[in-house]
Amino acid sequence: MNELNITPSIPAGYRRNAQGHLVPADTIKPVDKLSDELVNALFDEARQLRCQMAAFKQRAMQQISDFIDLSAAEYGVNYGATKGNVTLTSFDGERSVRRAGG
Repeated sequence: MNELNITPSIPAGYRRNAQGHLVPADTIKPVDKLSDELVNALFDEARQLRCQMAAFKQRAMQQISDFIDLSAAEYGVNYGATKGNVTLTSFDGERSVRRAGG
């Protein structure tokens, strides 16, 4: 049997607190409202950044893979070990990108 987790709607003018109780919105302290707004805004921004980071990681892995293929085909240079670990370093040696195979 499937159970559905249906959250009951919250009546207008009320907020659900951490204990799950409905609390009249006008009785919530202003500092608690500000804290709630800040926490929710930060979580929303973090969620967006997580999606951006996932997309960046996918692009970066593809670009590294393409570079490895190109360097082997065009220049005869092989990067990485048999497990797929690769470290690419900038010409000046100040930056590096590491791909760790799993």
